[in-house]
Amino acid sequence: NLAATCEANYDPEYLASLTTVNAARDMESVRIALGAEPLDYFGASYGTAIGSVYATMYPDSIRTMILDAAVPTDPVDGTFESRAAEVEQALVRLDTSCDLWLDCPVRDVGFLAAIEQVRARLALIGAVELSSLPDSESRAGNSGASQAIACADGWNLENSTSDELAGQVERTAALAPNAGPGWETPCDLWPVTGPGIPAVAYTGDAPILVVGGEADAITPLRWSEDLVAELGPNASLLIGEESGHTKAFQRPGCIDDHVFTLLFDGELPESG
Repeated sequence: NLAATCEANYDPEYLASLTTVNAARDMESVRIALGAEPLDYFGASYGTAIGSVYATMYPDSIRTMILDAAVPTDPVDGTFESRAAEVEQALVRLDTSCDLWLDCPVRDVGFLAAIEQVRARLALIGAVELSSLPDSESRAGNSGASQAIACADGWNLENSTSDELAGQVERTAALAPNAGPGWETPCDLWPVTGPGIPAVAYTGDAPILVVGGEADAITPLRWSEDLVAELGPNASLLIGEESGHTKAFQRPGCIDDHVFTLLFDGELPESG
């Protein structure tokens, strides 16, 4: 399995070093090497974890920071199951929207039915795809990156052991029949266990803009709201109404206007 392959091919000390904290340290080293000017940082999804940890560790090294589609830095029990339900709701909304939108490319069959057709076609050619992939060591190096980071960060949840996988797959499949089954990252069989990420506590004066989405099923808006509260008074929350994961630099409009105003003028919008 993935854990055994990584243990056989990578030194435990290396695996233990793949933490978000070390990524923040690397950023600070690069900043110093480039002349030690305060940096402008943009991070989306997991990049928000790196950014918020960097802000906690190096609060005076920032000029501006934009964190788009926040993810929690503390493990949250039941996170995957709640997200599975939210992804399912998002797919149903898309199916309804496609039915109402005359120009929807798959309106003749429906959005969810189109997904099933794609899955069926992939199943037919799946054996050919898998036989053309690199060897198992290369696959482990690619697919195991998020697993390695999560476990090095200490995301060893009580409900995310290998013994719990079957139950999680069953529950998420029932919650999200269209999205498909899923599970939290198990770390009980991983070669190393990390100490965890320090609590976010920003003490700097630089402005930080957190962008969240009302209809983001991957990183729910409440995670962005929580991050703003953790970062304190110099952080502002900008809420996008469009569906989809992440909001900045997706299309011209209000979100990007506020992002560029922060980058060029250092001004935050009113929170909310």
